[in-house]
Amino acid sequence: MLYEILRRTGTYRIIQRANELRYLKRRIEFYKTFLAQGQLAFDIGANMGNRTNVFARLGCKVVAVEPQKNVFEYLQRRFRDKPQIICLNEAVGEKAGWAEIITSEADGLSTVSREWIDRVKKSGRFTEIQWKGRESQANHIRQADFGLWRTIILQNRR
Repeated sequence: MLYEILRRTGTYRIIQRANELRYLKRRIEFYKTFLAQGQLAFDIGANMGNRTNVFARLGCKVVAVEPQKNVFEYLQRRFRDKPQIICLNEAVGEKAGWAEIITSEADGLSTVSREWIDRVKKSGRFTEIQWKGRESQANHIRQADFGLWRTIILQNRR
C-alpha cells in the first residue's frame, strides 16, 4: 500500500533516483582508487552497464562485454552517445569457442556455467530465481587475451 502511494505521487521515483546517485558516488569513489582518466577498463558481463557508466565517468576508455543479446542492445542504446565506450555482444572465457547461455527469469541474470548455478543455489543466493534452460542462440566466447583486446578496440575506433 505504501509503495502504491509513493508510486502514484511520484515520490518513489525521486527516492529511487536519490539511491541511484548515492550508489554512483560510492562506486566512483571506490574505482577511482585504481582507475585513472585515459586508462582502458573492461566491464566483463556488463549487464545493464552500471560499472561501465562509472568507468566512463572516471574518463576511462571502456570495453563493455555482454553476451545476452537483449541486454547488449540496451547497452548500445544507453551508451550510443559515448564514443569512449565500445559494447561487444560476446562472452569471455579462458579459451575461445562457443557456448550456450543459461538465462533466468530475472533481467540480465545469466551464465554459461551450470556449476555456477549449483554453487549459488547452495549458498542461498538466487534461490527464488527460475532458470530457463538454454537460449536458442549460442554466443561466441572470446579468449581473455588483453593484448588481443587492444587490437579489437583500435579496429572498432576506425
